[in-house]
Amino acid sequence: MVARTFDEVKAALLANIASNATLQNLLTDTRTTAVYMQLLDIFAAEIVILEQNTVNYLRLVEDRAGASVVNSLPWYGWVTKNIFQVGDTLTFDFETGTYGYAAYSEDKKIVKYSAAEQEGSRIIIKALKEVAGVATVLSGGEVTALQNFWNKYTATGTFVEVRSRAADAVGLVCLIEVDTDIIDSTGLLLGSSPSEYPVQDVIDAFYIGFQTENDFNSTFYIQDLEKKILAVNGVKNIVITSCVATPSGGTPIDIFNSSRRKYVAVAGWLTEGSGTSITYTAG
Repeated sequence: MVARTFDEVKAALLANIASNATLQNLLTDTRTTAVYMQLLDIFAAEIVILEQNTVNYLRLVEDRAGASVVNSLPWYGWVTKNIFQVGDTLTFDFETGTYGYAAYSEDKKIVKYSAAEQEGSRIIIKALKEVAGVATVLSGGEVTALQNFWNKYTATGTFVEVRSRAADAVGLVCLIEVDTDIIDSTGLLLGSSPSEYPVQDVIDAFYIGFQTENDFNSTFYIQDLEKKILAVNGVKNIVITSCVATPSGGTPIDIFNSSRRKYVAVAGWLTEGSGTSITYTAG
């Protein structure tokens, strides 16, 4: 569907008047100041807006439907956040042939961030809740409840594993060349009050970005972090010598020396690791 233009709508209204045996003899004034012509302009404008809104809505529905095909990875993430209710039991509806809840409650939909990826024959669902505005792992009982939900809700023969883990820690070692008239050797922005450390702020914001709904479980590229740091006023150059990611309870992964220098967090989100070391020098 394509929305018509104002001229197209007005031409159609005039054509309807011309084809009406009564109106064609009454509404004959073609001046733009004629009352009925002004009313036609108003009606035409309203119809155009209505058609445009309808087209935009249909496109939105199509986009969401395309991104939420049943059993697609986005669908698993969407269901985890929008359908799963902690504390409730799924029941089978023999009329619809699907599982669902007897009643739906927004208060029981505890998952705030969710995504899914495929590892071999398994679907890995990563999920977090939010407590006082802070991303937080699900409790053991909540993970079990979500796992039991997917054991029923997914297609027979599909193996789903639920993960809700502490953020993967990124240890970054780098040398940053700065204009010492703007940033000092500790990373402090000269003249700032209260004290600001712009490079550290950018790094913190970059990792926090992986806790948001849009970036959760996205791919971490070293070059993206480099670009963010280089964009800081006063930074002239950055030399990264090491970048290691460590999943919670897992083995460190050398991102810097990997072939593609990219990383997908096991937990789906990132935090700054204890191995981070930033040295500032005059550029």
